[in-house]
Amino acid sequence: MQENYQIIKNKNPYLCSLLNSTSINNINYEQSKHGDTILVAEYNQKKIYLNSKYNPKKEARTRIEQVNVNSPTIFQVGIGYGYEFEELYRNKKKNAFIIIIEPNPSILAAALNSNYNLQDLFNDNRVLIISGSKIQINEQLHEVKKHFPFSKEIELFVNHYAFTLYEQSNLKELIELIKTTIIARYTSAGNDIKDTLIGIRHMFTNSPHFPYSKNIEELQKYYKGMPIVCVASGPSLDKNINELYNIQEHVLIFCADTSYEKLLNYSIIPDAVSTTERMKKVYDLFYKNKTFHPNTVLFAEGLVYPEILSEFPNAKAITFRSTKYVENRFGEFFKSTNIEDVGSSCAHMSFAMAKRLKSDPIILLGQDLAYSEEGYSHANSTYMEGKTIEEAKQNVEYTIAYDGVSKVKTHATWNLFRNWFEEQISQTPNRIINATEGGAFIHGAEHISLKETVERYISSNKKRSFIEDMGKLEPGSTNEDMKNFADFIDFQLSNFEEIEKLLKKIDRKIEIIHDIVSIKKNVLKQDLAKRILKQCIQYMDQVWEYDHFRSIVVPIILQLNQHGHDINVISTRKEIIKYYEFLWGKVRQLLQLMPILREEYKRGKAVILNQLNNNVDNNDFFIEETMEEIYE
Repeated sequence: MQENYQIIKNKNPYLCSLLNSTSINNINYEQSKHGDTILVAEYNQKKIYLNSKYNPKKEARTRIEQVNVNSPTIFQVGIGYGYEFEELYRNKKKNAFIIIIEPNPSILAAALNSNYNLQDLFNDNRVLIISGSKIQINEQLHEVKKHFPFSKEIELFVNHYAFTLYEQSNLKELIELIKTTIIARYTSAGNDIKDTLIGIRHMFTNSPHFPYSKNIEELQKYYKGMPIVCVASGPSLDKNINELYNIQEHVLIFCADTSYEKLLNYSIIPDAVSTTERMKKVYDLFYKNKTFHPNTVLFAEGLVYPEILSEFPNAKAITFRSTKYVENRFGEFFKSTNIEDVGSSCAHMSFAMAKRLKSDPIILLGQDLAYSEEGYSHANSTYMEGKTIEEAKQNVEYTIAYDGVSKVKTHATWNLFRNWFEEQISQTPNRIINATEGGAFIHGAEHISLKETVERYISSNKKRSFIEDMGKLEPGSTNEDMKNFADFIDFQLSNFEEIEKLLKKIDRKIEIIHDIVSIKKNVLKQDLAKRILKQCIQYMDQVWEYDHFRSIVVPIILQLNQHGHDINVISTRKEIIKYYEFLWGKVRQLLQLMPILREEYKRGKAVILNQLNNNVDNNDFFIEETMEEIYE
């Protein structure tokens, strides 16, 4: 049915394209004995019923009774004709997400072509549909995970026919993929609203620079299929520094800001230096009073410490993380910026920008993500030179070493960084080479020496001038973009007013609960308190419907999710008190946050209007020491 396809096109264009090229092979429609349409698959010359051939709706109800419909995120593997999905949708919590994964596009196409009941359900923004091979599912999960709630609590429902129709090993891999995606989403949330507020303030302060950023995607015509070396500052970098010097005239070099000075000391001129941090310390360490070679470009997140962008003398490519809702929304207003999944480190940024250029191969160097045999964490002549396991103050973990056999010492943060690389590598058809010659094994990459990599993939031709190519790019953003951004800020300010009204309602109702439960041995009053508490939760659900605000206060949502219980199973006075007191504390934290947010967004609008009025002298830089004013 065309309406179903249009909905999917809006949500997941990749899937829509896949379905348009899918023929419904070996999938037939039949009538159940109860008169309902069902799907039947031909598999190994046998009929596999994807729904009950007797009473599919009743069977669907029975199956969904076994599912925890109170979970904030529900994955359903196998859609069949859609009866289980309809039942799941009817019973889920209002703000819960349902992610349907159907590995066989023909089954999904058959359901879409015939089941008219799916249209309204698919229209819900909290319903996502994914289909295809393992690689295709991985790519789609990566694209849609930014819509998932920030919670590790998930419910997985596997439709009965999946156990027959799909190989068990493939199902197991799919389940592991779902787990990895949820963990990546959860860990990307951060753990401090203060960090988010710093980032927002920095983005507003930095916004006059955004129209002058360079969108390097336009340079693919020069660099697609060309090798790029991404240099980090792991201890193994010392092994290859001389080889890197010898090839610098023939290959682009993108480096983390932690390794830039070391490379200069070895007379190696990086084509780009990457930075992601918002803290003043990073500016002080790597940018303040530093000299940058005129041929080096800056790759910087839009939320970096403002004086980095203000003082860096050369061309800049400003990025916004596609995986962070607030950053993504800011970046959408400026066509000259780069919206990418740039991970969590400078090394990730370099890799992401090489990937944006469609480089092939991308060569990782100094990407140890593990301690050296001597126990050091970073290369010599970097700011972390000499740091050891003992000084890291992190629990030592073990992972597979570069040789693919032995084990090497690492820690949880490096493991997260490595997991990001592995996820990215699984989504790109381009060749990724880990030429670090030490540290951790990165799955999906080829592990060969830099010398061998040079012999195979790096020609003797002189490389293009990256700084000159950047200079050819015209700014893509306009005054109209700035005006639209100002309108967006106005819209959020209006939303903040509505959110504050809801929070004040909740606050007043919790005061009533407080008065009620103060009277001991009054069971009737406790039932009333429980009913009012349900109303408070309904109001909180309305607060979370404001996507922009929800993304700002993710740490509080995580705390509520971790602490919360199903209100329906709370019965004792003690449980009610524990529940409402915790909720009350978080509501009052949010109420304290509201005036700070309003002032920040008003300041952001003033920065934009100054820019529109050609008043570009924006010296209102945010100094870290003034953080006392920011809500924690």
